[in-house]
Amino acid sequence: MLNEYLKVLYFAECAVRAGLPVYLTPAWLVGEADDNPYNQKTREVLRAFEPLNIPMGEGNIIFPSGNALRYLKEYFAEDVTESSPYDEDPADLRTLSFEADGTLLNGNIYQDDLLKLLRSYRPESVVHSTMNHFLIKPL
Repeated sequence: MLNEYLKVLYFAECAVRAGLPVYLTPAWLVGEADDNPYNQKTREVLRAFEPLNIPMGEGNIIFPSGNALRYLKEYFAEDVTESSPYDEDPADLRTLSFEADGTLLNGNIYQDDLLKLLRSYRPESVVHSTMNHFLIKPL
């Protein structure tokens, strides 16, 4: 494990020296302020990168959903319900994500003009949205 850890540090050092844009994006269980063994290990790993002066973003939150809720439930509040801080309001589109097959909103970019897809989009047809990926129920 230590050998793999050193390889990652060496790779990061080489990338920084080469002038490549490098950023650290930690994953926090429950939240950055939560003091649990996973976040303690994350802080330890981040400290190892400090001499490289790599900028760090806010990171991601491991939230109570799916396998996180199944395997890490002891770290979440007892009465927690499945939720995601990344859920978005389908009526408040800020970005678009195209699937490889061309799926976009309630249509397909290979079959319809982008403006037509945007004009025909109906937020009420969205079942669930997470990080700009919208599941559309049939019209």
